[in-house]
Amino acid sequence: MIVFGFLALAALGSIARVVVSHHLNREKFAYGTLLINIMGSFLLGLIANDSSDIVILFGIGALGSMTTFSTLSQEAVQLSRGKRIGTAIFYVATSLTAGVAAAWLGLLI
Repeated sequence: MIVFGFLALAALGSIARVVVSHHLNREKFAYGTLLINIMGSFLLGLIANDSSDIVILFGIGALGSMTTFSTLSQEAVQLSRGKRIGTAIFYVATSLTAGVAAAWLGLLI
């Protein structure tokens, strides 16, 4: 049962990422990816102290497939190749700083 729940939530997380990124990402900045990664970090912080099944299903399944470090990296490289190095540095720094802060906030709530 947990495997099917995991797979279903992983699919939903991936779909959420694609939809948000599609609607919010722009050529000059990946607003959607930034929002998804910060939101996922916050939600993971909220559930981090729950039972292992909840963390596996929602944390790894849904949120793990929703958030994406590889897309963050690829978008930062694209910004750099487009001669927008300052924007790339800002994007990575904001993603990491805001993501950790959001996770910490989630843990506090």
